[in-house]
Amino acid sequence: MFHWHATISAAVLRLLGVLSLGAVMAATQTGCERSPAGPAPAGPRVVVLSPALATIVADLGHADAIVGRHGFDRFTDPAIPVCGDQAGLDYEAIVRVRPTHVLTQWGTRELPPRLIELSGSMGLKVADYRLLTLDDIAEALLSVDRHMNPGSPTPTPQASTLRDAMTRAWSRRPGLAGAGRILLLASISPPAALGPGSFHAQVLERLGATPAIREGAPFIELHAEDIIRLAPDAIVLISPRPHHAPPAALEPRAALKQIADLPTPAAKHGRFAVLDDPGVHTPGTPMIRFADDLAALLEAWSRPASGQGP
Repeated sequence: MFHWHATISAAVLRLLGVLSLGAVMAATQTGCERSPAGPAPAGPRVVVLSPALATIVADLGHADAIVGRHGFDRFTDPAIPVCGDQAGLDYEAIVRVRPTHVLTQWGTRELPPRLIELSGSMGLKVADYRLLTLDDIAEALLSVDRHMNPGSPTPTPQASTLRDAMTRAWSRRPGLAGAGRILLLASISPPAALGPGSFHAQVLERLGATPAIREGAPFIELHAEDIIRLAPDAIVLISPRPHHAPPAALEPRAALKQIADLPTPAAKHGRFAVLDDPGVHTPGTPMIRFADDLAALLEAWSRPASGQGP
């Protein structure tokens, strides 16, 4: 009797799996039926399942081509339908917006099988990107440009302008080593540093500055004793403010709270700063602004007798 129930249960599970897949395919057909009559507008229609990739698409001049967005994307028009996030995709929403492309930043995981199936049934082009380094960001820029301009043998003028801006912003600036050893913090409670391998640390090194941490992971939790031991000459807190919010009026020493009171060279000379651009943690075109803002701080700290506190 037990085996009979087990067999029935297995059959039911198989049936449910078939019905589940059929529901998605039915949703595909139903979604198309619910779409506006007639063919989709000409040109790329892009579901961008990554806030970072959304900044690239928009800065390339194609914000109007985005028809679906990531659930945590604060850069794209909030009226654009959410089509999923890293926890899962909304396949019905994807079908309803009738994209030609789906751009993802899926990490080390395999792309969802249903997305692959959908790409075959709808003729979608799915492009997945790893945005772990500055080179990854630059390569993604040119790749997205090609997707948005199929048939173009060379990068568009806007892509070339952005690529040149990246090259300039992420290049060595003379004299920045004079700012001393720089500690980049992602948070203060608990203190956490942006270490080697992070794109923030890569910017710091490409600018020609000296990182306070040369070994370790991209994200490193610290204790107060660690910061004292590192003895940074300057501390930069990288903490994005909400999108569309004005820059915070909080003084850097107050923003760093107890960290500013630790006995470090940074405290002695009053070399604290907060970079709060909304895209400061986004591995896309916002890294151009981040590099320029960081370079401006380091240039000020590198000048003789500049930035000295009481």
